[in-house]
Amino acid sequence: MNKKNEKKILDELTRRVLEKDKELQEKKESANVINSNKEALVEMTNLSKQEIDSIEKQVRAEIMANAKKATTRRNWLIIAGVVVLLIAYNIIMRIINKEPPPELMHFTETFDNNNNGWDIFNEYEIKRKIENGVYNFNANRDDWCFWDEKEIILPSHYSISLKTTWKRGSFDEYGLMLMQDSENYHTFVIRADGNTANSVYKGNTWIKLNSWTTSKFATNDEVTQTIEVKGNKYLHKVNEVTKHEGSLEDMKISKFALRVCDKQIVDFNSIEIKNLATGEIIFSDDFKETSNNWDEKEKRIKESTIENGKYIYTTDDTDQCYWAVSNPKITLPPANTSKYTVRIKMYWLTGEDANFGVMFLADDLNYTAFQTRSSGDSRSIRCENDQYTIIPDFIKTGILSDEKHPINMIIHVDGNNYEFFLNDTKISIGDFNYMNINYLGLRVCGHQTIVFDEIEIIQEK
Repeated sequence: MNKKNEKKILDELTRRVLEKDKELQEKKESANVINSNKEALVEMTNLSKQEIDSIEKQVRAEIMANAKKATTRRNWLIIAGVVVLLIAYNIIMRIINKEPPPELMHFTETFDNNNNGWDIFNEYEIKRKIENGVYNFNANRDDWCFWDEKEIILPSHYSISLKTTWKRGSFDEYGLMLMQDSENYHTFVIRADGNTANSVYKGNTWIKLNSWTTSKFATNDEVTQTIEVKGNKYLHKVNEVTKHEGSLEDMKISKFALRVCDKQIVDFNSIEIKNLATGEIIFSDDFKETSNNWDEKEKRIKESTIENGKYIYTTDDTDQCYWAVSNPKITLPPANTSKYTVRIKMYWLTGEDANFGVMFLADDLNYTAFQTRSSGDSRSIRCENDQYTIIPDFIKTGILSDEKHPINMIIHVDGNNYEFFLNDTKISIGDFNYMNINYLGLRVCGHQTIVFDEIEIIQEK
């Protein structure tokens, strides 16, 4: 070890020894003072040295205990202070970081454009038109058949020859009908998949259903069906091959019809009816002209458009109701807990006196509909799982609706409950049965056109 380090050790040792000596000296002097004082107290009082030593011990213990208590209290005060500071800091930070309350909904739709994506409908169930040398049938309804019939006086022996071309759609029946009336007839039909069948409807009941058999033709081929009738017996041929034979029974055939079912498009190219006994052509049409007064028509189911700041909605379907929604849907305030008002300004334009209004929907099968008529008759109905569960009688308000007299339908919602007004007239009160109501729909029923002018939704605190 070098001399420098030795000197450092010596200096430090000297310092510590002197400090210890001083500490011992102070303790010794303190003890001497106490002992001197105790001896003086012995001389000054009648107490013995042992009694004074005992009092000294008691005093010493009390002083040490009080010192410890003071330290403990000081520590607790410090801890309490820290806790209070932490609580205050927490409160301050929560105030600083607190999210603002959710903004109350205030929605307005004036239909100046279609930025909210309202349904634009152009749905039809049948279009029939003679053009380009064919009678085009465009059928557009599932599980439904359409026909165009003509009255005719037929001899006892005759034949009907019909030429058709399937264009597109479902593989469902199309062809001919021999009719007594709409409750009694025979059908002679084919399908685009190369099958053929015939059926009998009598007394408003099917007594013979289609039983399909194969007939060899390609989907888009022109196909010729021929019915040969002699008395009440018939043969049904497809492309000159006999596929069915039977009896017309006691039906008095006075009409024939062109028939198309389901959703498909078929061209009727020509039809010819001939007297088999004389060879006379009783009726024929190659559809190059429109001289035979066929019932060309276009029947729409629903149609809607936005123009001139209005949503114009037309339906044309007996006893059926339809509704339009926006995309994305107009989301209402949270169901069963919110307070808000919905106001719809609208009016009846044309058509029958049928229901129209607004729907509060959970989905297409569960909703409450608030509806009125052009006559002012109004009510609210509830549908659950696609079944109407509440259908009250109409309230006769006398509040008429037309282009000059638009109405305001107002629904005040408070949680699960509602109040229904037409203008200022209360129609009814009720509840949503705790459905998860979350969007609106505009409702129109039957054969009529309704104009929706404005929608407003105002949420309250």
